[in-house]
Amino acid sequence: MSATVPTAFELYFAGEQQCHGARQGEESEDLFFHSIELRNGTRKTTRHRRLDDLNALVQELLPPQRPLEIMDVAVSSGVSTAEWLVSLERAGIDCHMLAGDAVVDAFLISLGRGLRALADKTGHLMQLDIAGVAVRLPPPRRRDRIRYMPFILLMKAATRLFGAQARARSQQGGPPLRRLGATCHALTLMSPSLRRLPQLRAVEDDILVNTSYTQQFHVLRAANILNHAYFDVATLESMLRNLRGRLLPGGMLIVCRTNEAGVNNATVFTLGDDGRFRAIAALNEGSEIAALVLQLPPGQHRDTEPHSGQTGSDYRK
Repeated sequence: MSATVPTAFELYFAGEQQCHGARQGEESEDLFFHSIELRNGTRKTTRHRRLDDLNALVQELLPPQRPLEIMDVAVSSGVSTAEWLVSLERAGIDCHMLAGDAVVDAFLISLGRGLRALADKTGHLMQLDIAGVAVRLPPPRRRDRIRYMPFILLMKAATRLFGAQARARSQQGGPPLRRLGATCHALTLMSPSLRRLPQLRAVEDDILVNTSYTQQFHVLRAANILNHAYFDVATLESMLRNLRGRLLPGGMLIVCRTNEAGVNNATVFTLGDDGRFRAIAALNEGSEIAALVLQLPPGQHRDTEPHSGQTGSDYRK
């Protein structure tokens, strides 16, 4: 893989001095997320300023409550979530934001300074780092698969050294774990820019099966996840019912898909007291599933206290 792609160590642990130059900035971050493959075969694709026009539209429509409780689902690297939060704060809108995605908890396993691997909590390897050079996993060429196989097997064995203890550490934080010459650092597999936003929290979340967050949010955004290319109608309806259960009465649901030309087609909905959505605004052509949202049968909010939770997910953008 091209040496211009940063390693996980550079992106998350090298510090400010080592991040200047060619590997610094938005392009470097985008390259990193495009290069890693998740366990379901997808990637955390990302692009800065992708949803600026949607942010501008939504800002004029937000519910009046303050502080607003907002959740952005299937956020990939979280770049667009961070940009949305910054735009709201610049407009003087007081809010708290939760970012959910399929893979958030990750680990950097190191054997000395010359061999590292990025892994998720299941032990799936997403990147190999050999002497500071990022190696794509799985390697796209057969000869590279053979060349790097000893390193991959070694790092898989090193990852297994930590097991459940590493998974617990991802939730609790703390110093790195060390065992038999290997070191395990927990990290949040999101844009490092999120570190500068303490009011933004990231969690692993499956919008199909996670029934937590009941009646917790004034605003929910689902960008580049709810569309016919990824899911059949029955699955989309299940996801919509789940998201509806997370909204407070009168809450807002934003559904957007960015097409291949980079155009955002979105619809903004509000949730009525009868449990039905109604459309209040559209961007460009509007959401391709707008009719499905509007036809969703009425649902009753559960009489339970709002609470938070998180699960892993294999649903990707």
